[in-house]
Amino acid sequence: DIELLQEEVKMEPHTALDGGEDGLIFYRAIAEQWSTVLRNDGLCAVEIGEQQGESVPSIFADFSDNIKVFKDYSGLPRVVVSGPSFFLTI
Repeated sequence: DIELLQEEVKMEPHTALDGGEDGLIFYRAIAEQWSTVLRNDGLCAVEIGEQQGESVPSIFADFSDNIKVFKDYSGLPRVVVSGPSFFLTI
């Protein structure tokens, strides 16, 4: 999808935009690095692409039972939050 990005986004380093073969390499790394925090009722939020509304939450599900996907103003999945259940009731 890199070729389809806005021109100003394409100015970012390629390594910051390339998420590996399935686009999820960074999410796996973040979830793994935050696993201890998440298991202790910590909080982690990541921005996602519009096609990642199911795959990214499933990655975080390995470390937390409390996951919520927030949509943007266009109704597209945009942020995945994993954290304390009381926080995710908003």
